[in-house]
Amino acid sequence: MLNPVPRSDSLTVMVSPKQLRASAPGAAAARSDSGQVLRHKRPWHGGVLVLTAGLALAFCVSDGESETNTRRGKMVFDSITNYKKHAGLSPRIGRALAIAAETDFDKLASGKYPVDGENLFYMVQRYDTAPIVEKVEAHRKYIDIQYMAKGEERLGVASIQGLKVHTPYSEEKDVEFFEAGTGIRYIDAKEGMFVIFWPGDAHMPGRQIGEPKHVTKVVFKIRID
Repeated sequence: MLNPVPRSDSLTVMVSPKQLRASAPGAAAARSDSGQVLRHKRPWHGGVLVLTAGLALAFCVSDGESETNTRRGKMVFDSITNYKKHAGLSPRIGRALAIAAETDFDKLASGKYPVDGENLFYMVQRYDTAPIVEKVEAHRKYIDIQYMAKGEERLGVASIQGLKVHTPYSEEKDVEFFEAGTGIRYIDAKEGMFVIFWPGDAHMPGRQIGEPKHVTKVVFKIRID
């Protein structure tokens, strides 16, 4: 069973020393040999990140961190080439990540593909990215894995804590919308990157980086028991 827990009000980024050294030049000086918490507000991309207060994002599962704490407390943003590092978060997440890594989505039509009924399925989506909008979405019943199969896009991310409701929760669609306030931060998901959003992680997908671009994204929906 995967049960979401409330986020704290602090900003936490778990980054390994190797990944920190490989990040943007401005981040390299931030205790690059220690693997300690890094704080930043600018949009990062290509395997680096931006977070907001109350939202914790992990690049990888550290050796000393329990699987329970990791899956309940951290949003994940990483390259699909590293998917095996995250496969232990749950059997369904592991299965979804393996499908993302091993499937040529160019050969699949847009639409919904069942894997384990309504417990696990994915949607192949093709669309043009667009400017920032005034609302973010969140879910209660499902974990989202959003995988950039082709192209790149910017995603707004935030904790739902403190956000004002824009559209009340729909039980049928498992979605609620919140106003995009000052707590929203952005990550740039390049081709081959994926993000795992837990219930309580508000997100604004499909935003353009510079000019609009046509992308192929695969969204895995993983039901929480």
